[in-house]
Amino acid sequence: MVENWNQDIDYLENEHYDKVEYFPKDEFPSQFWHGMTKNIQSILKQCSFEKYGFSRFDPKEFDIEIMGENKINRYGKGYISYLNTVVVLALRKLFFEEVKFKPFFHIIDTPLLGLDEGEKNNTPESMRIALFEYFSLSAQESQQIVIENYRNLPKFRNFDYN
Repeated sequence: MVENWNQDIDYLENEHYDKVEYFPKDEFPSQFWHGMTKNIQSILKQCSFEKYGFSRFDPKEFDIEIMGENKINRYGKGYISYLNTVVVLALRKLFFEEVKFKPFFHIIDTPLLGLDEGEKNNTPESMRIALFEYFSLSAQESQQIVIENYRNLPKFRNFDYN
C-alpha cells in the first residue's frame, strides 16, 4: 500500500499541468462595479465628503478613486484610512442588498486613524461625526464593531466620554 502511495506521489509530482491563470475580478458581474460606485458616492455624500461626486470604484485597482486618481496618490494616511472604511461600508451595503449569504458582522479598526496627525488638522469635524452617524444609521445591514482611539472620536453633542 505504501509503495502504491509513493508511486502516486511520484506520478503527481512529475505530471505537468498547463497553468491556467485565474482572474477573479473577471468573475464579478458588471452590476457589481456600478453598485460599488453608487454605494461609495452615496456613503461619501452622507459622510460630508466634499468630492463625493468625483468618486468611483476602480475595477483595475479594486479600490476607490477620487477625481481620477488613486487615493494613495491624492491623500495622506488619515484620509486613506477613512476612504478604506468607506470601501468596506460600500461592500457591506452591496452584500446586504444583493447577496444570498450575507456576512453577519464587520469589524472596522480605527477608521479615523491618522486624521489627528500634525499640528493642523484639516479634516472637518462634520466628516468625523457623519461617519459615526452613518455607522448608526446603517445598523440594519449587519452587526458592526468599530474600534477607535479615544482621542480620534468626534465631539458629539450631549455625550460625555468619561
